Amino acid sequence: RQRPRTAAALTFGPRAAPAPGGWEPAIQSLRGLRFLHENGCIHADVKPENMLVTRDGILKLDRPGLLRDAGMTPAFAAPEQAKGNVLPASDLYSWAVSLIYLAMGKLEWRSGEELSGQPDRVMEMLVSAPVTLPPLMLQLITECLSPQAEMRPKDDRLTLLMLEKIYRARFRRDYSAGQDL
Repeated sequence: RQRPRTAAALTFGPRAAPAPGGWEPAIQSLRGLRFLHENGCIHADVKPENMLVTRDGILKLDRPGLLRDAGMTPAFAAPEQAKGNVLPASDLYSWAVSLIYLAMGKLEWRSGEELSGQPDRVMEMLVSAPVTLPPLMLQLITECLSPQAEMRPKDDRLTLLMLEKIYRARFRRDYSAGQDL
């Protein structure tokens, strides 16, 4: 049996012709995180390599909560995670770092903490990325990267609605899972 591919292979597409491919892991992983959080679970290791994409284009979050006590991936970890405190807001931080990775197509940092509270650095990285993300997407990403967990968006549902609104404005259609892979 073949293992599904990971979201790490997807990108938001080149600057000249933005492709919706990177939007799949962005939206579907946030839907998955919302489900986990509503059911009292925390993923604790959100990163593109833990976002599996089936042949049908459906994204599944791999290893939810399994690494909570064993560790996390430093390049995608929230500041509080590095100190041993894992919260739903930590997942949202790691989700935003994953989006930066999908936009850049590479890691330019060793620790997720390096991006915390540095909106200018994040904006500089995203502006120089091979894709152009909408201003509201940039704002959403920087809000999710707040150094204080309590300053990040509090409601996964509202964050998801904002992301779907950004998608609708960008592609002039509602999002439907698997349509862009």
